Parts: sequence; C-alpha cells; structure tokens
Amino acid sequence: MKGRSSLLYWSFWGIAFLAIPLWYLSYPETTIKHQAKPFWVYGSQLFALLGYALFAVAILLSVRSRFIEHRLGGLDKVYQLHHSIAKAAFYLLFLHPVFLALRWIPQNMEKVSWYLFPVHRRLEIDLGSWAWWGLLLIMIFTLAIKIAYHRWKLLHRFTGLLFLLATLHIFILLFGKTGNTLLMVYLVLLAVTGIGAYLYKEFAFPFLARQFNGVVTQVDRLNDRVMEIEVEVTGSGFSFVPGQFFFFRFMYPEQTNEYHPYTVCSIPGSKHIRIMVKSLGDYTGNLYKTLVSGAKVKMEGPYGGFYYRNSPPKQVWIAGGVGIAPFISWMRELRYNPWPNMQIDLYYCVNAASEATHIAEFEQFQQEQHDNFRLHVVAANTDGFLNPFNIPDIGNKTVFFCGPKAMRKAFLAAFRSMKLPESNIHYEDFDFS
Repeated sequence: MKGRSSLLYWSFWGIAFLAIPLWYLSYPETTIKHQAKPFWVYGSQLFALLGYALFAVAILLSVRSRFIEHRLGGLDKVYQLHHSIAKAAFYLLFLHPVFLALRWIPQNMEKVSWYLFPVHRRLEIDLGSWAWWGLLLIMIFTLAIKIAYHRWKLLHRFTGLLFLLATLHIFILLFGKTGNTLLMVYLVLLAVTGIGAYLYKEFAFPFLARQFNGVVTQVDRLNDRVMEIEVEVTGSGFSFVPGQFFFFRFMYPEQTNEYHPYTVCSIPGSKHIRIMVKSLGDYTGNLYKTLVSGAKVKMEGPYGGFYYRNSPPKQVWIAGGVGIAPFISWMRELRYNPWPNMQIDLYYCVNAASEATHIAEFEQFQQEQHDNFRLHVVAANTDGFLNPFNIPDIGNKTVFFCGPKAMRKAFLAAFRSMKLPESNIHYEDFDFS
C-alpha cells in the first residue's frame, strides 16, 4: 500500500482507537460506583466505546465516497476496509453486554438477563439491547448464513436505525455523568458522522450519484456460463478509464432490482460498451438465462483505480476466468493508443482451453506487437495450474492480477514468499468472506 493510502487506511482505525485515552481520562472511577471487579466493568466500557467508534467509521466507509476511494486506491480497498472495521465493531459490541452479564454469574441470573435481553427496568439499557440483537441478526446473515443478495441488502439497510439506537443508549447513559468534555465532543462527532453518512447514503446518494441510462443492444453467450453484454449508453458525460467498473442494474420483469459491479471491456470514447458476466449465483444465473436485447439498464460509476499505465512498462498480467475483462479493455486501448517500450506478458488461466474467450483478438494483437506483448493461455486440465515461480523475471516487473478468491490468495502467498515488493502487485478484491 502506497504511503498516502497507508496513512489514510490507518487513520480510520486511529479515529476509533482515540477512544482508549479518552476513556482512561473519564471512566476508571465508575468501578467504585458499580462495586464490581474492574476487569468486567472496564472491559465492557472500553468495548462499547471502541465498537461504537468503529461502527460510525464503517457507516462512513459505506457511502462510496469518491474522495475516499481515490485516496485508498480503489473502491475494493474501501469495501475491504469497511468489512474489516464492521467485523471488529461487531465483535467488540457483542462483548459489551456479555461482560456486564458475566459479572452477575452465578449469584444473580435475573440480572444476567437484564444485560442480554431488552428486559431491563431502564429504557436506555433496553435501547442498547435492541441495537445489540439487531446487529447480531445482521452479522449472522453476513458471516454465517448466506441469503440472497437483495434480501441481505434490504436487511443491511437497518444498520442506520441500529446505530441510532446505540447512540441514544450511549448519550442517555452518559448525560451529566462524565465531566470529560473531550470525550463528549468525540462521541458527538462520531454520532454526527454515523447518522449523517447513513442519511446521505439512503436519501441523498441515489440523487447525487453519477448515473447513466442505457439499453442492452446485444447478448453473446460465449459458453455455457459466460456471456458478453453490449449496452448503448444514453445521455452525455459518460466516461471511464480502461479497467474501471460500473454498478449495473438490469431492469426487466424477470430480474431482481439490484446493482452489481462489472468491469467495462471496451475503450473510452464510444457510447456502446461491453461487459462480461459469469453465471455464479442466483442473480447472475438468472441474468444468463433471461437477458435479451432491449432490456433497460441503469449504471452508476465509474469506480476503481486498477490501471496499468500508472506503473513502469515491464508488466505481468494474470487473469483467472472472467478476470480477463480489464485486460481486454487494456489491450483494446493499446491498439488505439500505443505505449512505447512496453513489455507485457499476459497469463490467461482457465479450467479448460474451451473456456478462454477473445483469444483470436489477443493473438492478433500479439502479432501486431511482436515481442512487446506475449499471450500465455494456461488450461488447468492440460497444463496444470500456473506457478508464479515459473514466470520469467517476475521480480523485476509489475504484476496486475484479476481472478477468483482462491487463486488470488495462492498467488499473493507465493509473491510474499518470493519477496516481491508490495508496491509492484496490483489487484482488485471484492470477496468479503
């Protein structure tokens, strides 16, 4: 991660960890008031503040801010950070009432239930319990039980309400009970950030996001799982950088009403663009079966910072399956806008040679470029899996990778063992498990 991106990345964590010194200045004396062992009370308080702060930051990172995206190096980096921070927030907030309940075991099981269920005699405690159970439900369907994406997304929209409940829980409890002005200012800023970001995302973003309309003009089913879709974009102001992606929503009766990200395979300057879609789940499977020309399309974007010309011209491109999409766009751009001194090797990894698409176009480009561009199709059923250690001179080249999660994890592990500089490795990661 580059210097500026790394600084911003850790600053989001740092915002939350400010809670530790601010807590230390305010809370230790409450142990006497509670007449309990310091470990349980201190732990509960600290988990609550850290979890609440991370919760606010996670909501901020979910709004698809172009400012944050550009400085973190792509929307996938923003989403990965959001995912990590949201998980940390959940674990900390989960422990908050658990620690409060544990201090009453086994002498008073009724009070244990007060902190684990919304049955407390004080409303402000019950507000926290409702927020806690809501978060638990959402995280169960995020981390453990997989449901259809459009149902999960609908459930996920309630996080703003849960944050509001948590905010009321905290501020009612603390009102008039802490003399630490800095802590209160810190919590107010977190509350404004979290609630403001949620309101922006739910009510303002749909009107302020950069959106375009289009219509499907051609559907090419390249094999039994992959199709290429041509969309004619209407309106003005449409532009993108090769390798970027848009969120697409295909609007026709047989398809659910949701957005999914797809990389544009075309070059800028045309109102006709192409994307590749692989049948992997309910949404894409239904799209593969039912999409026809004439379907209306809404697009939001562009997003992404995955671009080859920001690096030296000696490069290795590695594509897995439909991860070939950004490299198709790059190859097509190079045909119209040559790049002097480039030396590029493309490794196109598929399960079988019959799954590889656009081979004729890549081979023609290879002939045009002579030794400046070399195509290597690696079919697992005949050639085995690509071994990064066998890629010539990879230590002196910049690597761009786009492919499935298992393949990416294996390659990144190999790159680390080869001690390749992190700044020389570029990839996009939209897997959040």
